Amino acid sequence: MNITNVLFIVSLIASVHTFFLFIYFFLEKKTNTNEHKVFAIILLLFSLLVMSNMLTISNLPKYYNKALFLSRHISLLLIPLLYVYIKTILTNEKFVFKKFLIHTLLFIVTTPILIYLLSLKKRFNIFFSPLRFVSGGLILFQNSIYLWLIIRLIKKVKPKIKIKEKIKWSYALFIGFLFLWMIHFSSFILIDIYRDFYICPYTNGMYFITAFVITYTIMYFVVESKNVIINQIKYKTSGLTEKNINDLYEKIEAYLKLKEPYIDPKFSISKLSEELKVPTKHISQAINSKFDSNFNDYVNKYRLEKSKELLKHNSREKLTISEIYYMVGFNSKSTFNILFKKTHGMTPTQFRKEFASGV
Repeated sequence: MNITNVLFIVSLIASVHTFFLFIYFFLEKKTNTNEHKVFAIILLLFSLLVMSNMLTISNLPKYYNKALFLSRHISLLLIPLLYVYIKTILTNEKFVFKKFLIHTLLFIVTTPILIYLLSLKKRFNIFFSPLRFVSGGLILFQNSIYLWLIIRLIKKVKPKIKIKEKIKWSYALFIGFLFLWMIHFSSFILIDIYRDFYICPYTNGMYFITAFVITYTIMYFVVESKNVIINQIKYKTSGLTEKNINDLYEKIEAYLKLKEPYIDPKFSISKLSEELKVPTKHISQAINSKFDSNFNDYVNKYRLEKSKELLKHNSREKLTISEIYYMVGFNSKSTFNILFKKTHGMTPTQFRKEFASGV
């Protein structure tokens, strides 16, 4: 089996698996939101582009030159839609269809023009037509702008986001499609400008391998980080607006900092609900939305911070670790040690020694 056949198989696997991901995101109830419908469309377009590139280097261009060339034009949709999707998951902005249409404007305007120009040509060669240069340049220009907007957006919101997995997910998508852009740019320079068609197998090979890697990166996140790329809809009917959630979260934080109710090992979400006179489901929604975790993890964060204070301030008085974990609300020393090390990278004993040596 030669390298060309291997690349065909790789690209076919990537295209088919991406198409199945499209079906999953489009039909799965847990992803039944407008934002994830956009992501489903991104996957569909990506699948079609991979398939289109694969067919372009086959013998089909002899018969379907115009159709295959026109399929390249959907690249004008892919990166803008990626920007819209990343913006929704990082900023929690509500998806608005009218705003979404603005990002497809270039595709909507240029596609009828391209179809008209292709209809005027009786003979059309997908590799040598001047339209290839114009179309390729247009796609590169627009995608350059949107990739810049994506990285600008990630850097802008990164300090404000507590959910690191969302940043990792956004960077993974950005880097993957940036590689595709770099391959497209190289092809544009070497093939469309310098007409060096001997480089085609190498650029196509890089494109297919990158597409394969992107597909399986997405599949990895689907399996390992569902809470990042799948918006759970269990709070859909709660009636809370984004402002309500922010206000409630601030109220919860203020109460925990002032009253320190978490030092009671029996402190629960129902008790917090009684104190704040707020339904438990609203408290759960606020914590899940802003902290991206459950109530227990949220409360343990405060307990661990309190334990750090006690370990620092009592480095000479020598409160035992057992006394400290009980004073901050933990029932188990082993649980306290495990969570402390996971959060701070060292055990409570190690932390105390290191702080004492630095005093």
